[in-house]
Amino acid sequence: MVGSEAWHVRYAACHNPRDFMAKKRGNPNWGKPGMQAAPVVPTSFEEVVRKLRLSPADYEGSIQLKEWVRKNKDQKYIPDALLKIWGFEVKGDL
Repeated sequence: MVGSEAWHVRYAACHNPRDFMAKKRGNPNWGKPGMQAAPVVPTSFEEVVRKLRLSPADYEGSIQLKEWVRKNKDQKYIPDALLKIWGFEVKGDL
C-alpha cells in the first residue's frame, strides 16, 4: 500500500469504531414501572421529638430538646425557627 492508504488500514485495524461513539448517559431505567422511590427516613431531630413525645407546640418549652439541639446544632438538621427562638447560631451560617 502506498502512503496514506497504509496508515488508514493500520489505524482501522487497531481501533474499534465503538471507541469513538458517544457514551450513553443517565439511568436507562428512569421512569420504567417497578422502580421504587427511596424510603422516607425521619431526621435525627424527628426521632428525638418522637422519643420525647413532643408536639410542635411543646418544642420551645422542652429542656431536654433544647439541650439536644445545643449539642447537635452544627451536625444535625434542626428547624430554623427553633434555632432563632432559642438564639442559637450554627457554625457555617453567614
